Amino acid sequence: MYLAIIVLPIMGSIVSGFFGRVVGVSGAQLITCTSVLITTCLAIAAFLEVGLNNVPVSIELFRWVDSESLAVSWAFNFDSLTVTMLIPVLIVSSLVHIYSVGYMSHDPHNQRFFSYLSLFAATLVTAGVYLLMRSSPLIEYSPTVLILCLWIGSITTVFSSLIGLFQQDIKKVIAYSTMSQLGMMVIAVGLSSYNIALFHLVNHALFDFRKYGGLIAFLPLSYTVMLVASLSLVAFPFMTGFYSKDFILESAYGGHHLSSIAVYFIATIGALFTTLYSVKVLYLTFLTSANGPLINYKGAHEGDIAMSLPLIILGFASIFFGYITKDLFIGMGTGFFTDNSLFIHPMHEIMLETEFAVPTLFKLLPLFLTLTASALSLVYSEVLPKSLVNFKLTRFGYNIFGFFNQRFLIEAFYNRYITRFILRLGGQTTKVLDKGSVEALGPYGLERGLLKLSRSLSSLDTGVITTYALYILMGLIFYILIPYITLIDISILLSLIVALLSIIDKTASLDIPSPNLSVKSHLYMQSSFLRPGKGPKGDGMLSALLAWGARIRSLATF
Repeated sequence: MYLAIIVLPIMGSIVSGFFGRVVGVSGAQLITCTSVLITTCLAIAAFLEVGLNNVPVSIELFRWVDSESLAVSWAFNFDSLTVTMLIPVLIVSSLVHIYSVGYMSHDPHNQRFFSYLSLFAATLVTAGVYLLMRSSPLIEYSPTVLILCLWIGSITTVFSSLIGLFQQDIKKVIAYSTMSQLGMMVIAVGLSSYNIALFHLVNHALFDFRKYGGLIAFLPLSYTVMLVASLSLVAFPFMTGFYSKDFILESAYGGHHLSSIAVYFIATIGALFTTLYSVKVLYLTFLTSANGPLINYKGAHEGDIAMSLPLIILGFASIFFGYITKDLFIGMGTGFFTDNSLFIHPMHEIMLETEFAVPTLFKLLPLFLTLTASALSLVYSEVLPKSLVNFKLTRFGYNIFGFFNQRFLIEAFYNRYITRFILRLGGQTTKVLDKGSVEALGPYGLERGLLKLSRSLSSLDTGVITTYALYILMGLIFYILIPYITLIDISILLSLIVALLSIIDKTASLDIPSPNLSVKSHLYMQSSFLRPGKGPKGDGMLSALLAWGARIRSLATF
């Protein structure tokens, strides 16, 4: 059963991708959706067996490393953390598959799309938070990492929510909303509240929303689901997001140290911005008057059952899932994580402080800010709609809006000071190494070296018989002496080589007789090389050989 959770989506992807022409569009949709739905049912069964009964399952496939006392196995471990992550991943993936049947009905490449979709996890962005929770035994013994997670999560929450507030595209608002909620999860990790982070992760996967468009008169179902999702996102009381998001904020205040209390106020401000952009999307998409041409609304209609069913399921999950699973994940005395899949140091336990030591004022502060921000934004949009437009048209308003809309100019900073520097560094490196030293030592240098070697070898071809006799003599000397030269007497060999090379250079530098000389002059010059004190170059070659022989003997004696 546990291996089928991994194998079934892969098999569905292979069949849809490689045999899509055989099974057709309907076959590819049926196979991939069925495989993911069966996998979801198996994951729920694994959740009941492993999670509720606290019975971890390990399936060993083969030995990876086996060296005396070190034995590392390639295995799949299913503990409470693993099966809990399987629930949102597979449920959301199943709903995305069903939704895509209607959404991609007019696409000509359905088989390829569903093949890719079977390998894609809709909650892939939460993989980093999952790894942090999996690394809890390491993180718990590093206060520096905990503080770092705490501050990075809080800054991410505020920055992402503030950027999402100034975006005009629903998809971008949703993207930055997801980043903001990931920041909330990292805050929980920094507070050593891994179970709360996991609870918020599961809840956030079930109150997500997508691009709907249109007005309430055209899309009543989409408006209803959007309203429920927005209420859950802003942690409205008794919605799914309320049970996890407010608990993270209360845990931050319950930490009772300076960093956690500061993070509480920062995260509360982030929650305020989350409320503002949620109301903005809901109001501008459904409640305000039509702002587009009539042709954009003529084709607006609700989707078929394949597209509506996932929205209805997510809508109900946004209402009831948090209430049903609260005691299981974060209830006092829950034994869900007793299999040590999540480790919390005893010094970092703050569940009691979160439940009983946080003042009521700070428990209600996020709710008060949420309701106040929602009411003010709606009233401001209805009563004073032109004032915001007029402020935006001013120079100051234009700069403010552009600064936040362009994501704090972070991308401009990256492009100007980091990306450009890396591109220049890469260009100079390529110029110096690839186009410079590599070619100088490689193909270009090899070509030059071979040409120089060939010219040097051709200079040894003097056409003089005595020169060739010298080469033969050199070979004979090497043949006789090399077997008797040991490593201790290597200096003798080096001296001999230097001497012979000098003789060769001297021979090559001698004037070669011109073709215009007479035969008699030519013969005279050849014979003069062997007579000491004669010929055009003084002592001749024999004197040079005798001199270098004496030098070699002196070196050998030394």
